Amino acid sequence: MAYDRINAGRGTWFQEQQTLINTATPAELKSLTDKFDENLQTAVENIQESYGVNVTKDWKKMLENPEIMQEYKTELLDPILEEFRNYPTTSNSERMHLESVAEQLESAWDEGVKSFIQESYNTATYLPLATLDFPALVKQYIKFLGKDIIPIQTASSTNIEQRIFVKYLVNNQTGEEYETPKIYFEKDEDGKPLWKKLWNAGKGLRFNDKVAIPLTDITSAPNKKLDILQSKYLLNENDEEPTDFVKTLRTRLSYDFNIQYVEVGGQKIKLPGGGVQIDIQTGGVFINNNIVDTQKLPVVDPDTNLPTGETVSFSDRLMGAVDFVKGTITAASCGEITAIYVNGYISNETNLRTIGFREHPEIRKFRIADGCRFQLPFTVEDFAEANATLNFNLYNRLVQELVTAQEMFEDESILEFLAEEFDKYSGYDSDVWGLESYVHTEYADLDPTAISPSFAGDPFEYRSNQIYNAINSVIYELCDRGKMENLGFVIYCNPKAARLLDKFVTWTVVKTTEIGGVQMNHSFGIVTDSGTPIRVVSSNRIDAYINIEAYQEGAAEGDLSREYFYNIVAYPMDNFHISYKHLRFARHLTNSPENAGYQDINNPGGQAVLITTSSQYKTIAIQGIQGRVICKNTAKVPDIKAGLVV
Repeated sequence: MAYDRINAGRGTWFQEQQTLINTATPAELKSLTDKFDENLQTAVENIQESYGVNVTKDWKKMLENPEIMQEYKTELLDPILEEFRNYPTTSNSERMHLESVAEQLESAWDEGVKSFIQESYNTATYLPLATLDFPALVKQYIKFLGKDIIPIQTASSTNIEQRIFVKYLVNNQTGEEYETPKIYFEKDEDGKPLWKKLWNAGKGLRFNDKVAIPLTDITSAPNKKLDILQSKYLLNENDEEPTDFVKTLRTRLSYDFNIQYVEVGGQKIKLPGGGVQIDIQTGGVFINNNIVDTQKLPVVDPDTNLPTGETVSFSDRLMGAVDFVKGTITAASCGEITAIYVNGYISNETNLRTIGFREHPEIRKFRIADGCRFQLPFTVEDFAEANATLNFNLYNRLVQELVTAQEMFEDESILEFLAEEFDKYSGYDSDVWGLESYVHTEYADLDPTAISPSFAGDPFEYRSNQIYNAINSVIYELCDRGKMENLGFVIYCNPKAARLLDKFVTWTVVKTTEIGGVQMNHSFGIVTDSGTPIRVVSSNRIDAYINIEAYQEGAAEGDLSREYFYNIVAYPMDNFHISYKHLRFARHLTNSPENAGYQDINNPGGQAVLITTSSQYKTIAIQGIQGRVICKNTAKVPDIKAGLVV
C-alpha cells in the first residue's frame, strides 16, 4: 500500500503531491480545491494586508495579538455562520437545527483557539501548520454527517459530566417520593393508580363509604347528633384508618359531603341519581331524599360497591341535616333504611395535608479516550520549501485529505454506535422509568397485492404510504411507551430507500448544495405533513439493506432476505432528558511538538516533522430511543439486489 509505494522509490506523500502540483494544469489544480479554499486564501491575504501577519507562518504574532485571532475568525468563520443562520428554509425546526449547527461550529472554533494557545505554552518549538487546525475544523464540520443525525456537544475536557434531573412528587405527611411522570401511568400493589394515592395525600382525609353507620347510633348520640369526625369513619391515602388523626377546633367537613348508599334489609343499596345531597343554604338539610317503590334500585357488593345484578324496590324518606363546622350528622328514616354510608372529605383548607416537589440530579460521567491518529511525515526540506512557496494548493490538499479521513471515521463510529445500541435493546422489556433505552420495529410490505390481489392503483404511491404509515406507527409507539410528548425524530437511510419518501419530504439540503464553499455529501430535509418535528437524512454511507429472516415462498430455513430499512432516532426537545449525544473534544489537526522525539518509521535514519491528527470524541446514550421500519418485498420496487439471499 502506501509503504510499498514509498519503498518503490516514489518518495514521501509530500513529495508526490508536490510533483503532482508542479506538473498539473491550472484546471487540474482547481479541481483539488473548492470555494472554501478560495475563501481561506482571501482571509489569509486580508490579514497579511491589514496586520502584516502570515497566518501559516507567523503563529507567534497571532498568539500575542488576540485581535488577529479574532480577525481570522471574522474573515473565515463568520460568513459561514451567517450562511447557516440565514439558510433559506420555511421550517422552524430546520431553522432551529441550523442555528444549533452554527452555535456548535462556533463553540468548536473557540475551544480550538484555547487549545492552540495552551499548546504554545507547553511547547518550546511550535510549528506554523497548527493554524490549519481551524480551516480543517470548519471544513470537516460542514461535511460532517453526524451533526444532522445526533445532537453534538463540543467538549472542553476529556472528562465529561452529564446531569440528569429526575423529578418526584412527595407525600409531605410521610416523606414518600413518587417519580413523575411514572406516577400517572403506574399502579399500586392493590391495582389502584398511583396518582390517586398521592392525590388523596394532598386532599383531606376521606370518609370510608364501606363502613355502615346505623341510624340507631345516630339517634342514640347526644342530642341525636353523631360526631363523624372520628378515625373509624375515615381513610387515608393507603386506604387505611388513619392512626394520627386528631380533631381540632378548626376541623370541619368539606362541602362535597353526600350519601350515595344505604342499607335496607341487610343489603347495601345504591340510591338513584347522585344520592342524598346536602343543601348548604338551608342549614345543611338533606335534599333529594325521597325513595318511591316504582324505582328499581341496584344491590351492590358492600366491599367493592359494584352492582351484583340484583335490584330492590321500596318506599322511604331519609331525613336529616349535617353541621359542616362541628362535623355532626342527624338522620332518621320512615323504617326501611336502617343504616347509611357517607361520602366526602374532611376540609383541607388549613393545608394540613400537602404534596411537595423534589428534583434529584443523577450524575453520569463519561471520558473521551485517545482518538484514532493519522501521521504525515515532512522532512525539514519539505517543510522549508512549503513555507517558502506558500503553495495553497499543497496546504489545502493536505487539509482536504485529513479532513475527509477524519470525518468518515467519525461518521462511521456514530452509525455503528446507534446500530449496536439498537441491537442491544431489541426484544428487551426495558424499564423506561429507570432511564433504560428502548426500541421498536415495524414492517412495511411493499407488495400492493398483499393488501388486495386485484390492486390497480399507483404502486409507487402505495409503497410510499405503507412506509409512511409504518414510520408513524413507530413514532407513536416510542412516544407512548416512554410517555413523552416532546420528542423530535430523525430518520436516516440510504438514498435508495429515501427516494420512496419523496412524497412526504421537503429537502432542505441536497448533495449539490454548498455551504461555506464546501459541497455537501449528504442530504437532509423535513417531513412536511407531520405535526411532529421529523428530519430525514439521506447518505450513501448508510447501509441500503438489512438482512432479515426469509419469508418468501420456497425459502429454506436459514435463508435471508435483503430489504430496505429506515432508522429512526428520537430526541427529547427539552434540557432535562438526553437520549443520545455525540461529545467532540475540539481538537483535530496538530503538528510535531507533541511528537518531537518521533522519527519517520519509513525513514528511520532521518528525523521528520510529523503532522498528526487525533480526533477525540465519544457517543453516549442515557435513555436511547430508537425505532426501525423494515420493508418486505423490496425487490418489487424494483431493486434487483434486494430479495432472497440463499
